[in-house]
Amino acid sequence: MSHNFLCRRPSGESLMGDIVSLDPIVERDLPDLHSVMSDPSACGGGYPFERPHADLSETAAWINGRLARECAVYVIRLANPAFGRPGTVVGTTSLSEMDLVNEKLHLGGTFIGREFWGMGINVETKLLTLKHTFEDCGFGRVKIQADINNTRSRGAITRLGAQFEGIVRRDIRRLDGTWRDTVVYSILAQDWPGVKVGLQERVAIALKRVQTPSLAVELQSLAVPIT
Repeated sequence: MSHNFLCRRPSGESLMGDIVSLDPIVERDLPDLHSVMSDPSACGGGYPFERPHADLSETAAWINGRLARECAVYVIRLANPAFGRPGTVVGTTSLSEMDLVNEKLHLGGTFIGREFWGMGINVETKLLTLKHTFEDCGFGRVKIQADINNTRSRGAITRLGAQFEGIVRRDIRRLDGTWRDTVVYSILAQDWPGVKVGLQERVAIALKRVQTPSLAVELQSLAVPIT
């Protein structure tokens, strides 16, 4: 039996913003991405990943595992010279758990290098992926989640405009053997217009700050992992 789905999988095209571009990951991106994901200061202690990647093979295995689950995996690159050398790889993000029948997916697997925190990069990454998901692909629900101990990510998700749904207890075994409770949030298609405006305003603020040297220095000094 055939289905006429109202939504479709991500197109595989690059998503272009004012600060960053999101490009479907390819093998040649792995060394640059590993250099970002091997930084201990960006891992553990409630940060996005539990531990830094020890070598290139670990980064490759992580990416290949996501691709094997039919995730749309993007590499995040700088696109604006005011933020650094254009083309510089600063992190990764993914769209996963795609259910075309029920028009839902999961936005996650986001990791941004420590030196790029507090610059508006995560905000525009979410703006680009959510816009593609709702406006181009026609999904109706996006799930975003975080470890209950990751207060930074949870705060950032709330600031996106995502709605708290609940806590999945004893959900995932952490690397240290303890069990993670997962806090689940969502953004629905009817929420998107308001969320979009809020994200656009925050990107505009980030662009304005970097154009003002004193504010740019202050922003860097106050860098946080998710903005």
